[in-house]
Amino acid sequence: MPIDQLIFVGYEINEAMRAQFDAVPPKHRAYLEDPSFLETVVIGETRYIGKRAEASCPLDRLEDAARNVVSLLNRLAPGMGYKVADTLILAVEAPAPTGGEAADDVQNSDGPGFEYADLVD
Repeated sequence: MPIDQLIFVGYEINEAMRAQFDAVPPKHRAYLEDPSFLETVVIGETRYIGKRAEASCPLDRLEDAARNVVSLLNRLAPGMGYKVADTLILAVEAPAPTGGEAADDVQNSDGPGFEYADLVD
């Protein structure tokens, strides 16, 4: 995989998720707005929410990222039944990850690498 690509672990954003994200209380907004928690990528016209990983990483890192994404999404959108086994693994170009999905305005974010293992609940 070229150096300008990365792996993204997450879920496709659907209308039910979007409605729950719009209703997230202010104290939890950071989970959607700070890319160190969750990021949004757009591939074609489809939006995904999740976490990035380096293009080359051990499988347990991907599993850690998936568990963290599921934990955060279950906190932000309870009752949706997120499961690690249902997370998607996508290859995306490095500049594609953006800030949170809180609004329809998507801003680019090329934030520094992040250690996902520390966030797993």
